[in-house]
Amino acid sequence: MTRLIFLGSFITVLLLGAQGLIAQESDSLRQAKKEKKGIVFEKEFSIDLRLHTNGWAVAGNYGKIETYKRTQLFQVEIGEIKHPKEIRQSFDFATSGTNVASSFVYGKQNNFYQINASYGYKHYFSEKAKRRGVAVGMTYMGGFSLGILKPYYLELIELDPNGGGYTTTPRKYTEETAEDFLNTGLIFGGGGVLRGFTEIKPRPGLHAKAGLHLDWGAYDQFVKAIDVGVMVNGYFSKIPIMILEENRPVFVNFYLTIELGRRW
Repeated sequence: MTRLIFLGSFITVLLLGAQGLIAQESDSLRQAKKEKKGIVFEKEFSIDLRLHTNGWAVAGNYGKIETYKRTQLFQVEIGEIKHPKEIRQSFDFATSGTNVASSFVYGKQNNFYQINASYGYKHYFSEKAKRRGVAVGMTYMGGFSLGILKPYYLELIELDPNGGGYTTTPRKYTEETAEDFLNTGLIFGGGGVLRGFTEIKPRPGLHAKAGLHLDWGAYDQFVKAIDVGVMVNGYFSKIPIMILEENRPVFVNFYLTIELGRRW
């Protein structure tokens, strides 16, 4: 008899708990439906063109529109980070003859590119996004980074010992070439953007960014927005971009993004 009473009490508690969960879930569903009611589009895709303090980036965004206020975002981005002490220059004396000198960065050891895979949200501050006009909100996302180090090449002058002029040879920085690589009297110019891609080295890391989001017609068919904010990229070791300057594993940059796309 006691066991039957205990079992009955246990079942009653379970039923009451289940009713509470159902009621809570129903309230959540009703709220979600209320916020989603009237939304014409469910998804969006856009392209980001981004300039930041020390570089640039291009990104593709896929968004799932959950409510008027919130969109879930997935982003893939590729860009370049430069050292703050990089100064591009050129030498006028090297423009004679058939070879034409290109500009270069003195003391640069590597170009540093990065591929970011991000997850996050776009959140509007109010439901004014329902109406045409500028909707104000914020974006925040983060994820994994794959840094790519590409050797930086210079065209170095080699004099003909027989007095027959000179030739230029592409060289990257190594311990053996260090003296010539840093000798301004031997630098003809940059070695070209494409040179060195067969020698790239990966650098894993993490990143995060957050910004103020301004959207002209947040629920129009076409995405037209600007994002202004700060981004942080961190790697597990120092990134050797420059030879004579301090290199670091963490980069903090302010950015400006123009975003264009469409919803469906």
